[in-house]
Amino acid sequence: MVINAIGEHKISYPIAIDMEMVDNDMSRVETLSKDERTVITAAFVNAIKDAGYRPMIYGNKEWLLKRIDTSKFTQSSIWLAQDDDIPDYPYTYDMWQYTTDGSV
Repeated sequence: MVINAIGEHKISYPIAIDMEMVDNDMSRVETLSKDERTVITAAFVNAIKDAGYRPMIYGNKEWLLKRIDTSKFTQSSIWLAQDDDIPDYPYTYDMWQYTTDGSV
């Protein structure tokens, strides 16, 4: 679906998967195990790679540390979402979202 949506657009940034919980509601990923979320993430990452794009995994610190097994994605870019002046995520990341209030 994502690759079809890209269509003829020229993409220079990585293509990211954002699979997160929903505040005050239930999302489809909440009932999944860490292993199941990791398998889904791997399917996305592999499909993006196979289509010739760079995959990226988006998540906050808790998601990246507890909700998926990031050790399976050492070749994928990480987009860290952490609302802090200085992030304390203990691993390498490629992009940092430091606020949810900003706009472009």
